[in-house]
Amino acid sequence: MRSFTTWGLLIFLLTCFNFSCTQNKEKNIDLNKYFSKYRVQGTFLLYDQNKDQYFVYNKERAKTRLCPASSFKIFGTLAILDSEVIKNEKTVLKWDGTKHFIESFNQDLNLEQAYKYSAEWVYQKLIKEIGHSKMQNYLTESHYGNETIGEKVNAFWLDQSFKVSAYEQVEFLKKLDSNDLPFHQSSIDKTKTIMIHEHSDKYILRGKTGTTDKGVEQMSWFIGYLEQNSNKYFFATNVYSPSEKEFFKSKAVQARIPITKEILKTEFNLL
Repeated sequence: MRSFTTWGLLIFLLTCFNFSCTQNKEKNIDLNKYFSKYRVQGTFLLYDQNKDQYFVYNKERAKTRLCPASSFKIFGTLAILDSEVIKNEKTVLKWDGTKHFIESFNQDLNLEQAYKYSAEWVYQKLIKEIGHSKMQNYLTESHYGNETIGEKVNAFWLDQSFKVSAYEQVEFLKKLDSNDLPFHQSSIDKTKTIMIHEHSDKYILRGKTGTTDKGVEQMSWFIGYLEQNSNKYFFATNVYSPSEKEFFKSKAVQARIPITKEILKTEFNLL
């Protein structure tokens, strides 16, 4: 009886210790004022590498898988470079003359430019050339999102087939930074360079936006990571606005980057 009681107590203490450690690695923070300032709702998730700690606002939404839209172009860039469907990121693709509503799309572009402008036609053309089977292998081996392509290999990140949560976005970025993805090192290195959104003598900010007006909800992402103070901070911001009927064309869609930067500056003393 004593032996059982001792073992039972030990298991109980170990369970409590593990639960405590898990809880200490994640902190809920109230960031509503940053979202309400721009009349949007959403979620923000940050992982502080040195502290090995997550900070989350609106955890339920952070766990919800959503359409990645153009935030998928980070993964898409890795796949395009790794599969060698183009020679390199400087290879120019000829515009076929089809008019797109974003003017910067209507020109010849290389992969670096296509990432910067978020030119969908470039990624759709090249990922179609990679093919369904190879893209599926990349997704499966990377354990990214729901790992689902669906029927259209050139649109699965846009048509609600592939979905990913904020937590999964951050985990993917952590793997990218630590070179723990099924891509050649040269592809990873080039992608990290293409991802640079801002840089100064104090920090490097990498990231990608993405917006969708398809499906039941119009919303927008800004995901990436910041290198500063000998540390790395991986983040995923997602915003939506139930009151905006034309979200994609509204000021609400632009809230993703300023919200992220204001949080990083005010809450974490960064940038």
